[in-house]
Amino acid sequence: MAVLVVLLILVTVTGKSGNKTITVASSGTALARPEKVSIIVTRVEVGSDLNVLMKSGSEALDKFSDLAKKSGGTKVELRRGFVQITPQADGKYIVANALSIKSEKVDITKTLVADLYNSGATTVSNVDFGLKEGSSAENDARNNAITKSKDRAAAVAKSMNKRLGNLMSVIEDGQVTVSGDENQIEVGKNLTVIYEVK
Repeated sequence: MAVLVVLLILVTVTGKSGNKTITVASSGTALARPEKVSIIVTRVEVGSDLNVLMKSGSEALDKFSDLAKKSGGTKVELRRGFVQITPQADGKYIVANALSIKSEKVDITKTLVADLYNSGATTVSNVDFGLKEGSSAENDARNNAITKSKDRAAAVAKSMNKRLGNLMSVIEDGQVTVSGDENQIEVGKNLTVIYEVK
């Protein structure tokens, strides 16, 4: 597992008695194998008979659903997204249908995308790889950021001829960043850590 940490150090004086704290803002990352994938597939058709277009779009989504179930087995979640109908000046309609596919079988992604296009998908987009809730990679990113912030805060305290006191607060920004592909993703956590200075 690789870790990257960026640190920002702030030294503040708080309270009536002038208690000193060191505030360290840090971003920690960890590398992991993705545990889930989500995909949006759309089918867009143009024609003059709205009923035919609606039926054709629904049948296409049924076909896409069957492909996803075949590839993902019981570990697939399907949700019909939107149906968008756009009348044209020439009396025709553009009808777009969308289906959201989520699966814990990440290894199906390339094959499923190819199968969807071969079955008439207009676009396959928003292919996002992620982690399950409570992933160890998220915890690793958090722990690495805290460890690095403590080391840096101790160095700053020493340069002030002080020693690092207790950990007073850890504040997370509530976001987890995830980027990468089906082979590896990078998970990031942003923290603000406050230490007492003695």
